Amino acid sequence: MKICTRCGSYKPDRMYYTIGPNRRMSECIACNVQRKREAHVQRPRLNLHLGRDRTGRFARIP
Repeated sequence: MKICTRCGSYKPDRMYYTIGPNRRMSECIACNVQRKREAHVQRPRLNLHLGRDRTGRFARIP
């Protein structure tokens, strides 16, 4: 059993990811999924490359 360093929940070892440089941090899968979801939301989408316009469609087709 481990304790999540983010939410403090107490779960079996297989439900954890061990993160950090020296493996001292362990976070449960729920926290890990939520952190990944937050990382996707916060970053503004850079879809102005590859010939796309501001809405994300390909700008080559008029």
